[in-house]
Amino acid sequence: LSVCAGAAVALAACGLASPASAPVMIPRAQVSGGYQLLAFRGASPETLAEGWYGEVLSNLTHHLGALFEVGGDIKTVDGPAMGTSTRSSENLSAYEYMAGIRVSARPNPGVTPFGQLLVGGICTSGAAMAGSAGPLFFNGNGQARGDMALQAGGGVNLFITEQAGIRLGGDYFRVFENPR
Repeated sequence: LSVCAGAAVALAACGLASPASAPVMIPRAQVSGGYQLLAFRGASPETLAEGWYGEVLSNLTHHLGALFEVGGDIKTVDGPAMGTSTRSSENLSAYEYMAGIRVSARPNPGVTPFGQLLVGGICTSGAAMAGSAGPLFFNGNGQARGDMALQAGGGVNLFITEQAGIRLGGDYFRVFENPR
């Protein structure tokens, strides 16, 4: 019983320390960058675990923002070169460029849950090897290819200070392959 009472007092103190009526200061722009993993599913699944992203968010209102995001992912695959038994290494690469909206809830200054919807493109290249990657990375002539993409996701920003925080999130990334 004393543990429950102590937890109730702690929750009440947190609520008093950051009342809902206090205005939450929202920056006009936010910049973020970090690690990303890109996994393709389908007939030729491929995971590119060496990735990065960067984004700029312009907060238009208390809850709505315009978002621009870029990212890149690479992977080196080893296998027989296309049409031969000779082993070689090829690099797969994917570069995404997306724009859209982010909707954020701002229950207190330290925690910001969000959802986002982005549309844009992805440029892929590499993998001229037998049995690897698939049509998304190899279009028959070894050149890079571009496709439309849609990304929907969400997460939470946990602010350590007013200026810096940690983001935890996940996205569903859909590529609309152009017929070649």
